[in-house]
Amino acid sequence: MRGPVSLGDVATGTVKRIKDPVYGYIELPRSLFDSVVDTAEFQRLRRIVQTSYAPLYPSALHNRFVHSLGVYHLGSMAAAALVRSATGRYGEKAPQGWKDSLETFRLACLLHDVGHAPFSHTGEDFYREKGHRPSIDDELKEVVGDPRFSRDASAAAKEAAPHEVMSALVGLERYASVIPDRALFARCITGYKHAHPRGEREYLENVLIELLNSSTIDVDKLDYLIRDAYVIGFDSIVIDYVRLLRGISLTGREGHPVIAFHKSALSVLENVVYARDLEKEWVQSHPVILYEQYLIQRMAAVVNAALRSDGDLGVFCKQALTVSGIRLASGQTLRRMSDDDIIYLAKQVQEPDESITEYLDRGKRRHPIWKSEAEFRALFCLEAAENQEAIDALAAALEGLSEYLDAKGLGRVINVKTLETIESEMRALEEQDAKSLLAKERDEGRDLQDQHHLLRALHDFSERREIEFDYVLLDQKSFKSGFESGDLGSLKVVFSDRAGEPSYLLKGLLPSTRLAGESQRVFYLFHHDASQGDFPKKELVDCLKSVFA
Repeated sequence: MRGPVSLGDVATGTVKRIKDPVYGYIELPRSLFDSVVDTAEFQRLRRIVQTSYAPLYPSALHNRFVHSLGVYHLGSMAAAALVRSATGRYGEKAPQGWKDSLETFRLACLLHDVGHAPFSHTGEDFYREKGHRPSIDDELKEVVGDPRFSRDASAAAKEAAPHEVMSALVGLERYASVIPDRALFARCITGYKHAHPRGEREYLENVLIELLNSSTIDVDKLDYLIRDAYVIGFDSIVIDYVRLLRGISLTGREGHPVIAFHKSALSVLENVVYARDLEKEWVQSHPVILYEQYLIQRMAAVVNAALRSDGDLGVFCKQALTVSGIRLASGQTLRRMSDDDIIYLAKQVQEPDESITEYLDRGKRRHPIWKSEAEFRALFCLEAAENQEAIDALAAALEGLSEYLDAKGLGRVINVKTLETIESEMRALEEQDAKSLLAKERDEGRDLQDQHHLLRALHDFSERREIEFDYVLLDQKSFKSGFESGDLGSLKVVFSDRAGEPSYLLKGLLPSTRLAGESQRVFYLFHHDASQGDFPKKELVDCLKSVFA
């Protein structure tokens, strides 16, 4: 494992510096440019957007390429702090192979997003689309070739995200010659820790895995929080990442090493969670961004269905990310797929879906009728005890309607076609002998009635106010602070630099970690006329509430 880069390294040309607006300079060994950074697969990340925030923040145009370099930079700092702590713990008797583990970790930081789909998270669900054989998860297990990795991945409480699995897969297949430990590389990216560590090295490897992929604080989340705030100008929280990463330490649990943070980093730990909460609540959860993601997903689905490859693969597959690429049914070859390719292919669809038209022409987009979770709660009086029964019934109907629209392939669109579809299904149920219906079918019939009442009320309201009966219904989980995470409270803090000193759970050390709350869902309705100031918002809400009053 290399030590800190020196001026001599720069002068002799063994290290290359990249100017970064967030960190000043990012330094990488020149050999990494030849083996990784300058390759076509890694350069593809220049054309994968980091976020879908641009509809709200036009300057949020950063990409997965600069993010990957940033994660490498932070990962190198974290690894250096870990080496210092490990030296204090083990002296000159570090576990055998530890240097290879550190180098593998740094490469995983650099390559952790190399398999990202176009438009980042918005397109990645297609990677697990039915019909891909073998699945990307099975393929990764085969490529890693380690039975213990396969068992730990299969038994993991949380399944790795599709882009994590694809990144590990592409990384191992394309850059195998520079990766010292294939299994650890895959573990760092997917977050699959050693379930039953064998020896000190594997305990230390679990620490490395957690530094890149954890449910609380890691170098991946740290870079996107800092970088996202920089490009959108959302700088109300300052994260002293140098203090935080230098505070990384090792503490013991039953004699084995686990990650901890020094007491000097406590304030920064709190700021990281505040920053994440602010971005999640006021940026990621904004209905305009939610609608942008919806349009991209619809557009990607249309492209995927219309231009499947000759081998009946969807556009979103591993082969499309490579130099060789895939041959589409249209006769075109798709290589090193990026955002630009999906937009180009969407323009070639013979009968463009409404989502494509709206994505390309912002003037044709629907707009949210209410614009935040706070406004949604205020309009529907969610906290009023006297309305609770009706509100619960309305929420259940909205959730059921969302699931119904997805199941019927109606794309979350509420219009005459939606109403006719549900009324046709209700008539079919009514024609059956009620006694012959299974309990499940009777329950589904009652649910359909609630959803039909909701649609009919919305239809009648639209006719009465001479508004086009054409809405989109989107939903997401209610905001929940990171301080409410049980995983956050389980982080360890040490109050001394001396090896062997006791550690303490973060839970209870900070007042903010003692918060509690309950997760609900938030629903948004979008309409073309909603941007106008005279849209009868309150009347619409009263109409929906009256259905279950």
